[in-house]
Amino acid sequence: MHRTHLRYECADTFGTCHSSPSTLSNTSVVLFPQSSSSSKSSQKSSQQSPLVLVPALSNLNLHDLRTGTIKTKLGHRYDSQFGTQKALNAGEATYAALYEEEEGEGEEARKHMVASGWTDGSVRVFMVDKEDLKTNDPPVNSLLDQNSTTPNYKNTEAPLTLTGHTGPITCLSFDTKNKRLSSGGVDGACVIWDVISESGLFRLTGHKAAVTNLKFYSPDVEHDYLISSSLDGHIKIWDLKAQHCLQTIVGHRSEVWSFDTTTSLDPTTNLPRHRLTSGASDNFLRSWSLSPPQENTDEVAKFLGSISRTSQEKSGVIKYHRNAGFMAAGYHASRDVEVYCFRSGEESKKRMKRRLRRRREKDGKVKVSKTVKGVLEDSSSDEEGEETTNDDDDNSEYDPNSIKTVDELTLSCLLRASAKVKGFEFLRNLEKGGGARIVVALATNAMEVHSVGKYVEGIDTPQSKKLNTLDMYGHSSPIRSLSISPDDTLACSVSKGSFKIWNVESRTCLRALPLTKNKQTLYGLCSAFVPETMLVVLGTKEGNLILVDYASGNVVSVQENAHEGAIWSLDVTKKYDEETGETIVLVMTGSADHMVKIWEVEEEGDDLSDEDEEEDEDEEKNSGPTLVHTQTLKMSDDVVSVKFSYAPETSKLLVFVSSLDSTVKVYFQDSLKFFLSLYGHKLPALALDCADDDTILASGGADKTLKIWGLDFGDCHRSMHGHTEAITGIKFVRKTHNFFSSSKDKSLRYWDADRFEQILLLDGHVSEVYSLAISKSGGFVLSAGMDRQVRVWERTHDMVFIEEEKEVALEKMYDKIHGARGEAKIGSKADDGEGMDDEEGDDGFGKSEAAVKKSVLSVAAGDRIFEAIDLADSETQEIVAVNSTNRARKARGEPEISVRSNPLMMNMDPPKYILWVLKTIKVADLEQALLILPVIKVERLIHYMVALLRQNAGVELCGKVAIFLIKTHKSQILSNHSMAGALKDLRNLLKLKLTKQRDALGYNLVAMKAVTRAAQERRNAKSDMREEVSAEDIWGNLGLGALSQPGAEDANALKAKKRQRA
Repeated sequence: MHRTHLRYECADTFGTCHSSPSTLSNTSVVLFPQSSSSSKSSQKSSQQSPLVLVPALSNLNLHDLRTGTIKTKLGHRYDSQFGTQKALNAGEATYAALYEEEEGEGEEARKHMVASGWTDGSVRVFMVDKEDLKTNDPPVNSLLDQNSTTPNYKNTEAPLTLTGHTGPITCLSFDTKNKRLSSGGVDGACVIWDVISESGLFRLTGHKAAVTNLKFYSPDVEHDYLISSSLDGHIKIWDLKAQHCLQTIVGHRSEVWSFDTTTSLDPTTNLPRHRLTSGASDNFLRSWSLSPPQENTDEVAKFLGSISRTSQEKSGVIKYHRNAGFMAAGYHASRDVEVYCFRSGEESKKRMKRRLRRRREKDGKVKVSKTVKGVLEDSSSDEEGEETTNDDDDNSEYDPNSIKTVDELTLSCLLRASAKVKGFEFLRNLEKGGGARIVVALATNAMEVHSVGKYVEGIDTPQSKKLNTLDMYGHSSPIRSLSISPDDTLACSVSKGSFKIWNVESRTCLRALPLTKNKQTLYGLCSAFVPETMLVVLGTKEGNLILVDYASGNVVSVQENAHEGAIWSLDVTKKYDEETGETIVLVMTGSADHMVKIWEVEEEGDDLSDEDEEEDEDEEKNSGPTLVHTQTLKMSDDVVSVKFSYAPETSKLLVFVSSLDSTVKVYFQDSLKFFLSLYGHKLPALALDCADDDTILASGGADKTLKIWGLDFGDCHRSMHGHTEAITGIKFVRKTHNFFSSSKDKSLRYWDADRFEQILLLDGHVSEVYSLAISKSGGFVLSAGMDRQVRVWERTHDMVFIEEEKEVALEKMYDKIHGARGEAKIGSKADDGEGMDDEEGDDGFGKSEAAVKKSVLSVAAGDRIFEAIDLADSETQEIVAVNSTNRARKARGEPEISVRSNPLMMNMDPPKYILWVLKTIKVADLEQALLILPVIKVERLIHYMVALLRQNAGVELCGKVAIFLIKTHKSQILSNHSMAGALKDLRNLLKLKLTKQRDALGYNLVAMKAVTRAAQERRNAKSDMREEVSAEDIWGNLGLGALSQPGAEDANALKAKKRQRA
């Protein structure tokens, strides 16, 4: 008889402010526009509370910069055929881009379109309604109760998925005019997507390395370009109408990491000026002017010169301000951001004249009485050694073609953040005096808001000012320990220099306390909640034992030098004292000083509060709980892990100690007498835990093995293998012999210790998992590690079948082997695969290909269409046979027989079944699925589409499929005359049905605009003019006149039709 188990799935994550993808060096920071309103209060709130969207591993987090809270989480579901179908994905978001959807002229946009790139090469588009942003509740997703999932957690609807890259996505860009989306990846390809039709248009191949940035450039209706940069050192300008590379900029001598474009009004000529600025691995920022190519030339970008940067690091991010003349440049592995501003027209003109004058003086064309040092044209040090000259001496007129970058831009401010900068973005609203604000994403899992001033000639360079810091919802370093309170409501996470208390239900941070002592950062390694109190005990790498009251946020006790080495592990239990009749709380610590110490928590003691701001201030001593050392156990080697047993009787309470000599020793707690020695691990056992009936012990070591030990005789029941790296945590589920294990291989595994087999493989972490915690009831599990996120795994009501899990694991292994070529990292040269051969790279023009590539999902979808056509054909033949038989039986006067319905077709006729199968296929995979069909199946599919059009079903989908099939199989269709009749009927039906659908949509669109306009006018009316509105007023506001007036025939006709329908 097989034992059944319940499935655990990832419901949510917390603890991540933003993430820096493993394939990228920068974090994309996107400013989220606020909803505009006519009321002054809402405008003021919009200005004070900007929203910023950033990738956060499996989600996209929308942060409120004023309150520091997370407003919304965007994430897709885990793609699996088993489970609740509501689990959080196991992917990693790499990039985010925003497009604000417009609904009518002058109308307020109701939804925002957010595009996200992922490490699996897919692009997912989310729709965010502004109504969901008005709630102040934290975004929470739960698999146990559907009502506990908040509306601002966007994991309830499947986003639009576009698959066209073989590697991680590195950049995204929206075209605001035509609603197109461009994506670039490590495969060196640029794919253009049509968001409206939810399909790929074409693919542009020509770069030999990863694409780092993309921008659309459409100066007018006739010209449509896409600008792309790559690590191959080139910037390419693509003509999207001709689908080829129009110009390749080869002026860079190293990798191009970023660029940005801006459009502003030239203050001298009052004409639009378009600028492109790029950053490479050298210490120069290069600029070009963009304009449509002239006759007999394909040149779109004209070089304007370069600016020497203050930092020698390679460029990271380059951003232009949307509404003001600011440009900022960040760098890899640097805390600095250089902020530049545009000079005014007069200043730029004077600057250009001075530069030209110096150039003529240097060339000897103009004789001067005073010698000045010559400078390079593109140097930013022209201000040094500057001589006072009379600009009127130079009678040359202003020539826009002679202006250079050094004439337009000047260094305005140097922003210095508190940590390395991973990304930044300008806020739209300007400050008094022309300054701007920048939100900066830091490498410490935090964000800062800085204010920068505008440079004014003759005044000292303004300095940046830090206004706000968002570090509440994330650790700055890897999480080394997790623990859950006895009532399963709170969680504690510890890392280097910080200690946080979380509400598990709302995923919010309640307390964030620094771990410091005398202005020195302490490295927290282990933690545990003290039962029946509001205390948490922490062990540090420095050997300190800290007792914290998480209710008040105060440190109530500090045992300095509790150990002479790092405290690697601790455990807490309580026992009943028969002499006093009281319950005693015991804390056991294991350290690198070869010592195991047991402490008792006493109610009264010394409360040591250290003030870090004043080193000489005396310590205050108050009455409060403290730790008292009671027992010591000397070991022969470093102690790695310690654990109490769960025996209720004091005499049977055991102590498990794992040391660096790869052994696990068992002692009695009351006397610390030796009981058992467990040998078998080849490397030290890093994690220990025992079942609550004290019959078995599980240990996991650095040798990647799990061992199950019997506590009666110390024998090893079984050694289990599954993890590919060192095991870091083990936790048993209460009242069972099932346990979880975590490892440095980025995964969690669920095991059955009685049958010695793996139940589940839980993946989702993108880095090593260091800690594991399970609730007392076993309802949820928390895991954390190197990626600084805490994942919540909840127990569902879905059962697990181990054989099915083994089949899924084999399929994933097969897909991983065949998809290994898409796992290239940024910075590495792309392989000689599709679109990356030497021939297309040498000509510099690139080429265009199909946007969507064949995948496992598209092949499976094609097989489904193939099977559906066969099933529909067999059903059609049976229907024809039954009809023929009924005609013969009717002629003989016999009763007719009915057609038996096929259960596989779900009581649908063949054409409707074909339509249902086509609708269940994702739009992005539909074209690739149709390519798998042979011509004979294409002919049958066209016949079924004709039948569907006659039934007025699936008109839009049938038109899309028909057009694609005819384009693809044009030559075969022309040579096959048997399809002529079906194609003629298809053409006539499509023309008729699509025309009717277009007219209906146009009529409905105009009607909705009229209704929206009338509703908007009512909302804008004054409050003192509220009157009861009749039906005649509604028709009057729609512009149709009152019903009582003679000119309202249209309204009367509509009302009459409504009565007839009733």
